[in-house]
Amino acid sequence: MNATVEEVDWNALAFERMSRVLGEANVQSIMKQGLEQSGLDALRTADDLYRFAQQLLAMPGFAKTVGGMLSLQAVMHGGGPRA
Repeated sequence: MNATVEEVDWNALAFERMSRVLGEANVQSIMKQGLEQSGLDALRTADDLYRFAQQLLAMPGFAKTVGGMLSLQAVMHGGGPRA
């Protein structure tokens, strides 16, 4: 049995989830801010998604809610805090 690695477009996943809650008009600026604050230029791994989500958790309003959802998504795919 061959194990396959699931390819995930983390940027698209984050954008889609954020759009559902925040509306597409708001996503670009919030995503840019979250990426900058997390020191990333793109989301390439589940760990990146987790770091990004932690920045959203620090934001007010519904961005915080989306941060929680994305954090859970990252952990479900093996991402999380690293020492």
